[in-house]
Amino acid sequence: MLAFSGTESQADSVGLLAALAEPSRSLVLSAGAFSLAFVLPRLVPSGGDPSSDKWYAALHKPSWQPPGFVFPLVWIPLKAMQTAAVALLWKNCENPMLPTGAYLVHIMLGSAWNYTFFARHNMKASVPLMAAFWVSCVGAEVACFAEGAATSGFLLIPTNIWATIAAALNIHTYILNKDGAAKPEEPAQFSPEDVIENADDKKT
Repeated sequence: MLAFSGTESQADSVGLLAALAEPSRSLVLSAGAFSLAFVLPRLVPSGGDPSSDKWYAALHKPSWQPPGFVFPLVWIPLKAMQTAAVALLWKNCENPMLPTGAYLVHIMLGSAWNYTFFARHNMKASVPLMAAFWVSCVGAEVACFAEGAATSGFLLIPTNIWATIAAALNIHTYILNKDGAAKPEEPAQFSPEDVIENADDKKT
């Protein structure tokens, strides 16, 4: 009787999600994965827009840094692959907790880096955060492979490649600016005396 009750309890613990028929189950899983990849990072303060940030515009940039429009063009498909990776992980893996936890750490470290770099303007602190961000991506991949979710692991590899490029950019930018970044050029200031003197010069 006890054994039967335990088995029945385990079956009940699977929950409502497993009882959903396709395609409803896949849609629910995809929506949850989309929320982790796209929505969750938006809920964390990340600083200003790089395209309008005067501090960022004044930084010395590596000569090999891609144009600004490249970054969203890269991140959007990467986030789409992350969404697919998490959805497949939840759908096919018997124990997705470890890979999901590793991916959540990766997402939160990315948000922490954005806040540190773009909101706090702290390049020195952003370097170890970027290193942790890179390691967390590798950790999420390893966790996926360890739990038999190879497809999810492979889908995260492009993110790791881009994180490597981002880390190199972060380090190079820090090196170029560690002794003091260039400051935005301030508009010239004229005193009333300068204006009067300039008018007199034009009369002569």
